[in-house]
Amino acid sequence: MTAAVFLSYSSRDRGRVDNLLSALRRAHADVWFDEELGGGDAWWQMILERIRGCDVFVFAMTDDSLKSRPCLAELGYARALGKPVLPIQIGPVQSLRLTPLATVETIDFETPTVDSGIRLVTAVQEAAQRSASLPVPLPEEPPVPFAYLMRLAASVTGTDLDPQRQVELLAELNTIVGQDADDPTTRGDLAHLLRTLRDRSDATRQTRDEAERLLGLLGTPALRTTDSPPPAAARRTKKWLITGAAVVAGSAVVVAGMVVLRSRTHEPVAAPNTNASSGAPGAQSTGTPGGPQTWSPTTGAAPPSVAKDQLTAILLSPQEVTAIMGGSAHGALSLDRRRTHRQCRALREMPRRSQFRRRGGHRQLNSCRVSALCARWPGRGGV
Repeated sequence: MTAAVFLSYSSRDRGRVDNLLSALRRAHADVWFDEELGGGDAWWQMILERIRGCDVFVFAMTDDSLKSRPCLAELGYARALGKPVLPIQIGPVQSLRLTPLATVETIDFETPTVDSGIRLVTAVQEAAQRSASLPVPLPEEPPVPFAYLMRLAASVTGTDLDPQRQVELLAELNTIVGQDADDPTTRGDLAHLLRTLRDRSDATRQTRDEAERLLGLLGTPALRTTDSPPPAAARRTKKWLITGAAVVAGSAVVVAGMVVLRSRTHEPVAAPNTNASSGAPGAQSTGTPGGPQTWSPTTGAAPPSVAKDQLTAILLSPQEVTAIMGGSAHGALSLDRRRTHRQCRALREMPRRSQFRRRGGHRQLNSCRVSALCARWPGRGGV
């Protein structure tokens, strides 16, 4: 007669359980175990049904399975049904005397040998002979392990999650981290829930900070999930940072332009020596030989010409103002003295903040310089 064996093990022992599974199948045992390690009500009901229908309950004992809540729930239900329980050690156990199966003989199958294989097959056959019918009524079914995780998952992925509800979820998750973080499956589920809650678009700053703290307690990397958009607050922060950087860069450009303009404004301007270039007789040059030539009304020479690029680049000097206003040499001044006096008076009476409009922008005209200019003209007493 083939014995129906239910194999209970921890997901972290999946690599170790293969040797045990092969040995049981070589003994022609009908072994059932949870290969998918799923979750939910349907999954748990199927496991309970398999426990009720088995002849022998084999518990793959390790430190991990002794800490696993599903494994302990399966063991408790098998005992309540009166099923023969056979503990098989397949990994390290801190203390056999402190386990729930301390009163049951444990077979050491951590390092499989021929002798341990024979003992295993013999123990399964003897346990199957002790199998009895199910009790009536059936004992109460254990609840779904980590059912609260499924409930929390439904809340965390909901469409509407106000700040108060976020605080309540974090408080519950904080309690679970302190109680069930030792279970590897639970730790992974908790980390996923915390990341999902943290990455919600409506998550508050306090929610994100607390989720990061709990992820640190779980010892899992607090990486952002790739399928979740960044929080709205993070997007707003990024937008303000970009705007601030643009404002700072624009301000720097403006300041640099003002500095360059100010330095060019204070540069001395040298007027070309038009008399020397034209070869006119009686032309006089002021300044050093070979250097830039400056013009004075007392020299009798023609006023210098002013280039347009100078008008758009520098603050006007008295000589340039004279040239723009149509001033003439000393000999020609007497022919149009009244017009010149009116021009000087108009310039002097301009407000202090008056601006002289010219191509390229506005530049403030200093009234003191206007006074100095008019003082150089003959007949200034009548101004």
